[in-house]
Amino acid sequence: MRNIKRTQMESFEGKTLAEFEAKFNESMQWVARFSASYDKPVVDLATLRGYVIYEETARIPEGYRDQLELEGLRIKCEQCKHFQPGRLGWGSCKYCQGDLRKADEACDRFFKEWENGECWLIEGEEGVYGKVVNECRLESIRHGA
Repeated sequence: MRNIKRTQMESFEGKTLAEFEAKFNESMQWVARFSASYDKPVVDLATLRGYVIYEETARIPEGYRDQLELEGLRIKCEQCKHFQPGRLGWGSCKYCQGDLRKADEACDRFFKEWENGECWLIEGEEGVYGKVVNECRLESIRHGA
């Protein structure tokens, strides 16, 4: 996952002092909640205008795993067609060394193969995951377009 910091500006204005106050408070609440940091707001009471400069951090996915993470999704070993279940929630895979738990996150190879066109999800598991990765525009991210 690539994290990019961007400097942004939030402006606010009002026709009356009460309206300006409400928009100022709303804007500052949003900035305080969603920005990494912000400067002291600049306010001109004579014109009922103001602004605040803030910094936001954008999380840019660099692969299917990152895209799924942004959506709050995770693929487990038990969802891979190469996972061979064993006893007590453990199992094995011909692409991984040692014992695996069925709840472990799928390996890097799983995601590399998927990005190259071969999905290892067991049948019936594609639904939500496929929709999320199909909406991901990885090529433009990788090439800086």
